[in-house]
Amino acid sequence: MPPLPATLRILLVEDHEHVLWGLKKLIDGELPTMVTAASARTFTEALAAMRECMPDVVVTDLFVGGETMPDRFPEFMAIRRVPIVVLTEAREPALHHRAEVCGACAVVTKGDPADRLLDAIRKAGRSAEEGSAA
Repeated sequence: MPPLPATLRILLVEDHEHVLWGLKKLIDGELPTMVTAASARTFTEALAAMRECMPDVVVTDLFVGGETMPDRFPEFMAIRRVPIVVLTEAREPALHHRAEVCGACAVVTKGDPADRLLDAIRKAGRSAEEGSAA
């Protein structure tokens, strides 16, 4: 298994302040392997953060500020090809499938153990590294 970058830089996109706070604590607790590079509570903020911090992985809710995020994944990819991990309360397989078809590399539910999200981020980071090495 190839080594991860020194520190994976994560962009968090979540419109619920308490969930965003918890995600930051979780990610930043993984230093030195990962860190919150930026956070956004709207899609517009997320695009600005993408341009500014150039993250290694994006973690986003399925729905943010009335936006269906998978519909907006191409706009993220136009800025930078970056792995996207969806974190959602939605448990409908059709929604998960749609996110994956639109470009998510993983879908994790908010009820899953925190390690499942961290593992998905690590795997996404490895896939990004392998892609950039090719």
